[in-house]
Amino acid sequence: MKYRSKILKSFTFTICLIAVTLLATAKIAMSQDAVTQTKVELSQELHETWAVKENVIKLVEQIAEAMPAERRAEARERLLAVINPEKVEKISVATAAETFSEGELEAMVEYYKSPMGQAAEAKRPVYEEKLSTQIQKLVDQGIADLAVSNP
Repeated sequence: MKYRSKILKSFTFTICLIAVTLLATAKIAMSQDAVTQTKVELSQELHETWAVKENVIKLVEQIAEAMPAERRAEARERLLAVINPEKVEKISVATAAETFSEGELEAMVEYYKSPMGQAAEAKRPVYEEKLSTQIQKLVDQGIADLAVSNP
């Protein structure tokens, strides 16, 4: 009988815990911003300054340039078919609209359209190139260290 009482208390506690968790999850879900037409439009406006399509094309060009000369055109064509710039931009617009609140999107659009935001965005490729170079050095070092430690 004492054993049943402990099981019943444990069961009751578990049910209460599940109920509280479900209520908390429902409240969090309801409090999150829904994807509205305004958020999508703000996201599209933001993407005009982010130049997602152009950046995808640049990425494909960089990858193609690393290929042997006789395969570059084919690589470029096949990569653009798979990493379609328009599709990537649509995904990015939708993801931003889902991720950021309307207020955040408004602030981002305002910033990136300002002279300061445009100057920062213009410097982003330089930043990314410098960062990429440093990360590649670390990756190369890590690979070399692995090769030495695992003969």
